[in-house]
Amino acid sequence: MEITAKTTLQEILQRPWAAGWEYMIDPGLDPLLKDMLGEEGYREQLHGKSFTQLSLDEIPGILPAWIVPTMISGLQFLEKEASSGQVFRHIWSEAERKEDPSKERTGLSAFPVHGKQEKKPFYIVCPGGGYSSVCSVAEGFPIAMRLNELGYSAFVLQYRTGAQAKDKNPVQDLAAAVRYLAENREMFGIDEMDYRLIGFSAGGHLAALFGTVDEGAGAYDVPAPKGIALGYPVVTMGALTHMGSRSFFIGEEADEVQIRRFSVENRITPDYPPVYMWQCAEDDTVPIENSRQMAEALKQNRVRFQYEVFDGSAHGWGLATGTAAEGWVDRAADFLKA
Repeated sequence: MEITAKTTLQEILQRPWAAGWEYMIDPGLDPLLKDMLGEEGYREQLHGKSFTQLSLDEIPGILPAWIVPTMISGLQFLEKEASSGQVFRHIWSEAERKEDPSKERTGLSAFPVHGKQEKKPFYIVCPGGGYSSVCSVAEGFPIAMRLNELGYSAFVLQYRTGAQAKDKNPVQDLAAAVRYLAENREMFGIDEMDYRLIGFSAGGHLAALFGTVDEGAGAYDVPAPKGIALGYPVVTMGALTHMGSRSFFIGEEADEVQIRRFSVENRITPDYPPVYMWQCAEDDTVPIENSRQMAEALKQNRVRFQYEVFDGSAHGWGLATGTAAEGWVDRAADFLKA
């Protein structure tokens, strides 16, 4: 079935290849939207539908920054890959999932590029969603598509969210994903020591935190990323944070020790990986002070970075086709090659 602007996510979820893996596609935004809009506003703005019942061209009426053509192309890319082979992968073993059922709704969407003439690093993409959801439709599949076009293998991470985002669970999921890819490097044709991260919003906090010495890859005995790209990231857990992300990740009653511990700008050291980062100047969801604080910390520690700020207030552009940030994935990949 052709995917168009009138297609709904519910129709995508009914594809045979999606059976049992619906959570890898559905962003699970209904609870967040009800909280944002209130019950009455939720019913009015969604016209009595759930989020997955909206057609793709109805979504920007709720989330203005989500770009319909990139959602369409990303979902077409997903369907093409899923129809020709296995895309969705567990990152935790069956025994681990049985022991901790919260690990069941995690995984990777795998888009390897085989038969490369030139050996290139691979990317793990961490979509955003305020640590309450994982918005792969806007910030996962389209990014993986573009990375594949550039010749890079890409893997989109589904990490634990909501009540399950506590106790660094998303960080554990990212470490499990790196470990899984290392164990299956021959199948995917990758070098487990040569990867970069891309993270958006709360997923940007996850990716940025993973680059730190004390709280990141080193704490889980997995290879560290050799570069990190951040789109409109949550960085601090302090006063200028995105409060929803902080609430899910460390709790509403977190003390100053916890706040400082998980504020990435406090964890940057001279050996932090190179960073490409961008954000809109008037971001209406995550204050731009987040990326500015990150840039200042990188500068103070003499970490190589590139930082772009664009006019506007958008948050959630993802691939950013047709916007001032268009082409950022290409620029990030070029910057992070070295």
